[in-house]
Amino acid sequence: MRRPSPIFLTPLVALLVSLATPLAAFEDPYDKYRYNREEEFDYDEGLRKPWQEGQSEIPPLPKASAMLEVPIDGLGDDFEVLIDPNSLSIGEDRVVRYWLMLRSHLGAVNLHYEGINCNTGQYKAYAYGSPREASGFRAVKEPRWAPLKALRGRGFRPELQQLFCDYGLPLARRDIIKRIRDAASGFGSGRDSGPNAFF
Repeated sequence: MRRPSPIFLTPLVALLVSLATPLAAFEDPYDKYRYNREEEFDYDEGLRKPWQEGQSEIPPLPKASAMLEVPIDGLGDDFEVLIDPNSLSIGEDRVVRYWLMLRSHLGAVNLHYEGINCNTGQYKAYAYGSPREASGFRAVKEPRWAPLKALRGRGFRPELQQLFCDYGLPLARRDIIKRIRDAASGFGSGRDSGPNAFF
């Protein structure tokens, strides 16, 4: 019996060898873009830096003529809430700070320099107006963060948080001012703010 010619065996052997080659020998050019690789999820929680509150100087007492009225639902006519746009700032610690004025329908005025942490839903009072001080205000000795959630339905600060924050982050200063002005559109300009000095 005649044996097959080696000429016909060569392509067959080459095909069998190529099929036997391990798949690992071939590189997938898209491998580094695949999302199911284990190293993609190897995240070290220790690399996260804990939040730290930044230092903040108390700005000068605001002028009543520069204050922006903030309409608050359910507040009634007992008093007005106003924000000083000149003192409004967003720190590197992502805390929104501002001078706040509460003015009663009888003309009594309370001033507070405060901060709202959008991420934690807390606020802190840093200073309050005081006619006995040359600066017009007195710093709080040991200011502490307090939850805004406990005030919901019983105060105005949760609504300030809605104006200042989105998804746990503070808006840009210009956007906060625009929100306040937009919220106040259609409302009266409020009672005459009188002279620039509060006291």
